[in-house]
Order: sequence, then structure tokens, then C-alpha cells
Amino acid sequence: AKASDMGLLQEHRERQRNLLPLFSPELRAMRMAFLKGIWQMFLVFTCVFWISIGFLYGAGYDTSRHMKDASYIFSNFDDSAAARNISHMILEAFEPKSMVQLVDQTGNPEYDSIEKIKHAVWVGDSWGAVVVNRGF
Repeated sequence: AKASDMGLLQEHRERQRNLLPLFSPELRAMRMAFLKGIWQMFLVFTCVFWISIGFLYGAGYDTSRHMKDASYIFSNFDDSAAARNISHMILEAFEPKSMVQLVDQTGNPEYDSIEKIKHAVWVGDSWGAVVVNRGF
């Protein structure tokens, strides 16, 4: 067992002698390409980070100025007493001017199905929708 270990050690040392050092002139082109790629990734990630932070903090800065312009469709398809109470609580919660505008479209024939509401959001008539389904 000792002789085979010595043979492995000799092979390892031989491979190490044949390796080029990291800063050898033969590897200069490879090092430069690697550093160029690292530098480009650093620039891209830095730009993405600062742009994302700007949007994140800018969107939440003064919600009373811009959040009121975002309208959401609200529709209650369930006519039970519990659903009406919850609908009333949801609509009251969105009354302050600093909140998004939740427009109650319950009973409106233009929004009488979930597919029509999805289409309205898809085409940009509204930013989103809150729906209370039947059987709630």
C-alpha cells in the first residue's frame, strides 16, 4: 500500500511541475479576458442595483401624489351577507387619498365575469382587480 501511495505522490508532483504559474506570460490573454468579463458583470450588476433601488424608494416616497392615480377594479360576485360585509370593509380600507383607488364595479354589466375583468386589466383600463368569487 505504501508503494502505491508513493507512486501517486510522484505523479502529483510531476503534474504540479508541468503546470503554468498563474501569472505566467502564456496565460496573460486568458487572465485579461477573465478580468474583462468580471469588470463587465460588475458594471451591469451595479447599474441594475442602483436603478432597482431608485425605483423601489421612488415608488414608495410620497404615495399621496401618485398612488391615487392607480385604479383597481373591485367586484363582488357573491351576494351573501359575509361577502357584503367583507366588501364593505375592503372598500373602506381603500378610501384614504394616499391609497390606490378601488372602484366598486359590483353589478356593472361591463365587468360581470372574471374574464371581462381580466381583459380590462390586460388592456390597461385598470392596474389590477380584487374579486370576491361566488361561494365565498
